Amino acid sequence: MTQLSSSPPASALLALTARLRRHIAWCRRRPLLAPFLYLCGLCPLAMLVLDKPLALAIKRGVDPDLFGFFQTITPLGLSGGWFALSGIATLGCLILWKRALGIPARERFLALAWSWGFFLAAQASSGLFVMVVKRVIGRLRPRLLFNDGLYGFKPLSFASGAESFPSGHSQTVWAAMTALMVLFPRHWPWFLGTAVLVTLSRVVITVHYLSDTLMGAYIGLFAVVVLRPWFERGRPGALRIGKPL
Repeated sequence: MTQLSSSPPASALLALTARLRRHIAWCRRRPLLAPFLYLCGLCPLAMLVLDKPLALAIKRGVDPDLFGFFQTITPLGLSGGWFALSGIATLGCLILWKRALGIPARERFLALAWSWGFFLAAQASSGLFVMVVKRVIGRLRPRLLFNDGLYGFKPLSFASGAESFPSGHSQTVWAAMTALMVLFPRHWPWFLGTAVLVTLSRVVITVHYLSDTLMGAYIGLFAVVVLRPWFERGRPGALRIGKPL
């Protein structure tokens, strides 16, 4: 009796499944590199075929109430408030550390200062990187598309209208919210929701293209993930301020 071989469609499906599993395993081993490579492919594709029509469609058809809601929450992506929060918290904890009586209290305040210093470092490093990339790439903002029909890039122009990519608000809010997830892990759903909404707001109020916000979000998250092991110094969870999950 001859043994029936697998049908070509079944063999192709098995091969595809095996390749998908290997790819997922590869991505898990490289949690920062894998999304970066995807974004390096997705962002140029979005710039070519999606960003412009999406921005025009939103500009024409966005609901006024929805626009107002997102315009209200988008200031959460401004860096000034987060720098003030983390800077004051870090400085305040250092002052308390110097004045505290007893070793346990001094160690506690020093640990708090270190945790808020981590937050500040994530904001500063990712923000500085975004500022440099914005000016080097020089992507024209959506308002120039709406007002003058201009869509493209003016590298190294240093003009305010050519600083669209990546989004600074998205970078700021993702650096802030991801760092807060490290400090206060029990409240991570609120932090994640805030980051998503603020990022979405930049697209809905048409001050950024979709690809701008995706890359900005990645840069903010990247800074936190890279800096966390260094600040924890081999002690996982050392940065946590709030209760664990």
